[in-house]
Amino acid sequence: HYLQTISKPFIAIFDNIQDPRNLGSLIRTSNGAGVNLVIKKKSGSCDISPLVHKTASGGLQGIGLIETNNLTEIIKKIKNHNIMVVGTSDSASLSIYDMKPIVSGVAIIFGSEGAGISKSLSHLCDSVYSIPIHGSIECLNVAVAAGIVLYHTQQMLKNSKWWLKYCWYSSSIRILDKTMKNYELLLMININQDESTSKTVDKYK
Repeated sequence: HYLQTISKPFIAIFDNIQDPRNLGSLIRTSNGAGVNLVIKKKSGSCDISPLVHKTASGGLQGIGLIETNNLTEIIKKIKNHNIMVVGTSDSASLSIYDMKPIVSGVAIIFGSEGAGISKSLSHLCDSVYSIPIHGSIECLNVAVAAGIVLYHTQQMLKNSKWWLKYCWYSSSIRILDKTMKNYELLLMININQDESTSKTVDKYK
């Protein structure tokens, strides 16, 4: 029902987040970044406890929350609604800053602090991104990383109108260029035919 009521869904999916403070921070950041719906794995994750509520600092208000043990099926349904599914991993070759503007909505998966997102979910992702690390640490805390990823993704959602105009303009230019080349080819053929006809007439004069 949710997917049918939002024109451009922005979804955060939490896979096996075990630290309640991290979960609370993730929810708070999701709310701040404009996420419409949070989907959380139920088993293997911490509960929505008083500590999570406290850390979220009101982040659960005005945002949808679903707890489930079948993330795979939910993600498949999301993909069926033409929503891009993005994974996060500190070992991904693509940087989050390689992300293109998003036209039809997006769901972003964040994994556990140690293992990351599960392989079964990773295989369902359209793209997997990492955050560039410029210092000596290996990776960022999941809640900190989520802030960077979600706010950048929100910007890509806002840029989608510009991206559509750019694609339309580029497509129009290619079509016009092809039309002009076809016109030039036809013109050359007609000129060659006219020259050939003229030579034939001159021959029999």
